[in-house]
Amino acid sequence: MLIAGCGGGGGSNPGSGTGTGLGAYHSIQVTGYTALRQMLNTKNLIVGDTIQLDLTGRDKNNNLVVIKESGWTTDAPSGVATLTSDGVLTIVGASSSTYTISLVVNGVSFSSTLFASTAQDLVTGVVKNSVNPIEDVIVDFFDSTGSQVGQAYTARDGSFRASVPATAVTFTIDMSIADPGAVYYYPQYGYGADQYLSGKSCLAKLPGALSSTKVTTLPSNIVVDVRSGVPPPPPTGCLG
Repeated sequence: MLIAGCGGGGGSNPGSGTGTGLGAYHSIQVTGYTALRQMLNTKNLIVGDTIQLDLTGRDKNNNLVVIKESGWTTDAPSGVATLTSDGVLTIVGASSSTYTISLVVNGVSFSSTLFASTAQDLVTGVVKNSVNPIEDVIVDFFDSTGSQVGQAYTARDGSFRASVPATAVTFTIDMSIADPGAVYYYPQYGYGADQYLSGKSCLAKLPGALSSTKVTTLPSNIVVDVRSGVPPPPPTGCLG
């Protein structure tokens, strides 16, 4: 959900602030939280979700701070989502189109894309470099025939929650939105003890059969190395 400025790293326990001092923060972005303070990317919400929208920014010490604001709006129809002025977003129905969430603060506009789908089996995980989370990484899911069956986007803390059919068995990542400046050794990434190349010819396995009654969590983080570090070893995990 990168909106303004550039993403930063670290910080899963944000402090709080008010909108009167936006100039005190950098890398200000729209962020969505569940009641349990799980971050969700608004590009992949599911029916039944209720999240709190806030701006988050980084202070002079690069700590993540929640900036409370009112005046939130969306062009999504009421059959898809409802949104209060204070930023409580509820997903009512699935959509075949994307919509926009908007907020204007002191003449500065912030926005985020909204897309809602039906609830299926849930898969969660984290994409990061050796230290910091990476936002807006696309995680693509495939069935046993190699057909794509689902997609998710990471949130500001690098986490993702994907709603996919039970037929999903493998995944890969796409850094095209998250890394336009080619800072990382993409298209390669590490997962578990192996290295993978992005694309359908080199897919990582999901941890067993999915379930509609419990969330499947990847046992290891997905790690993308920065180019300023030591190059990663050759890919070892390709499934053919």
